[in-house]
Amino acid sequence: AEKDDSATDVLALVKDPMGAYNWIIITADLDGADTPSEMDESKSRFEGTPFIMQNGGSGGVVEMRKHFDEDAVQFGLVRMGFGTGANRRVEWVKVVWSGEDVPEERQNMYLEVEEQVDGLLGESAMLIQASTVEEDDLAALVKQMEGLDEAKDVAGASELSVGAYRAAYTEEQDSSAEFFGVTADSPTPSNIPFDDIPALVKMVKDVNDPVDWALFTFF
Repeated sequence: AEKDDSATDVLALVKDPMGAYNWIIITADLDGADTPSEMDESKSRFEGTPFIMQNGGSGGVVEMRKHFDEDAVQFGLVRMGFGTGANRRVEWVKVVWSGEDVPEERQNMYLEVEEQVDGLLGESAMLIQASTVEEDDLAALVKQMEGLDEAKDVAGASELSVGAYRAAYTEEQDSSAEFFGVTADSPTPSNIPFDDIPALVKMVKDVNDPVDWALFTFF
């Protein structure tokens, strides 16, 4: 997680329609093995359950998908906003991840803990089962969510589109800036390749990348 928050804190914020965190990934420690987590052990466990939080963040689907492991079974919850202001709508998507390198005997872990996972993560608009990052990228998720409008009364709400998602994401980032200590003079993220124009252009063109504009000059 980006701050020193407990697993319970992060999950509560993901479930909040405008919470500072918008995704979480957990796994089940069924055999008492040393399950890796990117958090401090004392804060990563959900008390009274076999679940451990491995990470969480505020970067939405684009960030979350980078934290699924090829050799792990993981469960994710991501909040997806669409549109801004009074027309903003929020949907939650549950992701059951079984990496391509997961041993066969562990591939059905979800069936063992399905009820507990659902109880912990709560209700969601859609369940995605994936084993490759291509199956849970932003465009793919939005495409699969198109049918939700047929089952819901969403009069006046924003459409489900990548553009509406980006608008909501920007609103969320502005809202949570203070929570994460981001200020107007905060340093630019180090992973943006300002000295590599082709790479930067590729990021802008990628619908799954949070970098969505660039300005160039010649000298």
